[in-house]
Amino acid sequence: MGYHDVAVRIGPRWNPGNDAIWSNAASCLKNAGLGVVIDADGLFMTDVWNAHSPSLAIAGENETREVLLSNCIARAAQIASSVVTFSVGCRNDEEESEAMLKRVADSLVRLVVTAERNGVTIAIKPFLGSAIETSSHFDRLLQWLPPQIGQSDSLGWAADIACMARRGELPIGDRLERDATRLKCIYLSDIAHGQGGDQRFGHGELSIHRIIAAIDRLPFDGPVIAKVEGHGDAGLAIAKEAIELIGIR
Repeated sequence: MGYHDVAVRIGPRWNPGNDAIWSNAASCLKNAGLGVVIDADGLFMTDVWNAHSPSLAIAGENETREVLLSNCIARAAQIASSVVTFSVGCRNDEEESEAMLKRVADSLVRLVVTAERNGVTIAIKPFLGSAIETSSHFDRLLQWLPPQIGQSDSLGWAADIACMARRGELPIGDRLERDATRLKCIYLSDIAHGQGGDQRFGHGELSIHRIIAAIDRLPFDGPVIAKVEGHGDAGLAIAKEAIELIGIR
C-alpha cells in the first residue's frame, strides 16, 4: 500500500517474552522491507484486571516497568526496530514531582545504556495522565539526567499529535520544531471535541494537511505512524483514507 514503517504494540500476545512470535515477526518484516516501531505501552501486560502498565514514576512499580522496557529493547534489536516508544506511566498525585522525576531519571540512565549497547533508540511519549505529559515536561526531565545520558543519540521523544492537541500544545508545528533535534517518532492522529480516543482521518478537527506540511519542514527523517485506535471494524478503509488524505511521503 506504500507504507514505509509499521508500529507493533506489545500486549499479552506480543509479549517480549514470546520467542516464537518475535522470531516470526523478524522474518516477515525483513521480507516486506518495512521499518518497525515498537510501542511499549501495551495493555494488561502485568495484571489481567489492570489495563495500564506499571509506571517508572511510582515506587514499587518502576522496577517491573524497567524490566519490561529492557526486554522491549532487546526485541527491537532482534527485529531491527528503529525505535522503542513509551510513556513513563502514571504519576502519583500524592508525591512530590521531584521525587518522581528522580525515579524516572534513575531508570532512564540504565535504559539508555541498554539501548546504546543494543543499537536501539528509545523515545519517551508524553501522554495525558502520565508523569511526563508534554514536550516541556520532557525537557525538564532531561535536566535530571547526567549529561552523557541526556545528550545520547539513543534517547529522544515521540510526539502523539492527538495528545499534543488535547494538552494545548499549539501550534503543533511550532512545538515540534522547538524540540525537533530530539524527535525520534511521530504518531499522527486526529481528534474531535467531546469525544475520547482517535478519530479517523478526515473525520476529526485537526488540519492534517497543515501538520504534514509542518513535519516536512522539520529536520526529521524518522517514522511517522498513522494512529487510529478504536476503529478496527473499519479494517483497511482506515489505511486507504490515510493514503488519500495525506499521501505517502
